[in-house]
Amino acid sequence: MESLTAFKEKLKEKLLDIHWQQWSALGVSSHIKETEHLIDLEALIISSTLIIANYDKRLFSSCLEWIKKNREWVSLSRVKQIGKYFLQVDKQLAKPLVIRELFECILMILKDGAVSKKFVDANDRHIPRDYKDILLTLENRGIAVEPVIQKSSLLQLHFRGIFGINARAEILLYLLLEGKGNSNQIAREIFYDQKIVFKILKRWTASGFVEEEKGGKENLYFLKSGRPVKYIKNSAPAPYIFQDINIKEGGKYINWTRFFYFFSRLLVFSTIEPWSEDRYLLSSVFRDMAGDAALIARYFDVSMPVCDLYKGEEFFSPFVSGLFKILKQ
Repeated sequence: MESLTAFKEKLKEKLLDIHWQQWSALGVSSHIKETEHLIDLEALIISSTLIIANYDKRLFSSCLEWIKKNREWVSLSRVKQIGKYFLQVDKQLAKPLVIRELFECILMILKDGAVSKKFVDANDRHIPRDYKDILLTLENRGIAVEPVIQKSSLLQLHFRGIFGINARAEILLYLLLEGKGNSNQIAREIFYDQKIVFKILKRWTASGFVEEEKGGKENLYFLKSGRPVKYIKNSAPAPYIFQDINIKEGGKYINWTRFFYFFSRLLVFSTIEPWSEDRYLLSSVFRDMAGDAALIARYFDVSMPVCDLYKGEEFFSPFVSGLFKILKQ
């Protein structure tokens, strides 16, 4: 039976590995092997700076250096939308998982390349001292380089190199990996305004780039027929110009915003009292999160336990086993 301490440490270690693997692929110097999963840059920025940085200040300073150097690749509007998602009030904690003032600092770096000392000083009681020291002494230490956007894991940035920093890259990536969707569904998944997504899909339909079919209340959109993209599991037919993109086995759809938010909640609850000291209370949190866990698990073909089959803290061990199967992918 895994102890609460062992669970917390293993969860933290696995999540740190995932974040370092993705930053390594983006160009941050690290001894950790690069990920082969497709990266969502904005989701990674929010999770790294607002949650995971609390457990690794070297990661915090490293990703800030990358952001400052490469902010031209970042969608500020998506950072704001994903930031709002992380800033929602957690019902059990009665507060957000993240610090709003720290989020404002990240926005400053993306806009101006630096954080206002006046703002940090004015919010001194909200921003922890170790964060403050790093935010106010940002420097180029040479540990972050420009991303190589031809990498298979950086397909999002590859498309941004073609379409610019706007919703088109995310819409195309979604259609390539998921096959089809309506404008509302796609907008929710990629964290862009539905009206913007709808307008782009209509223009692509008119140009013959995508096709439209009746689908209940809303029409569905999918890429115009062609040969499937190589190496994408269950990929949709794709236009000729995308037929030779090498995405490897990591090329499957994962909503990284929801993935990171889900595991961030788990990490937070496992590290604060009373949940961190009580298997029964933490198991109750697991039950509340079981539905989200099942959705996340589908990305990795993992089956999660059904909570109704277990009493009280009996749910702890099978749920934890399922979590680490996901994190092993």
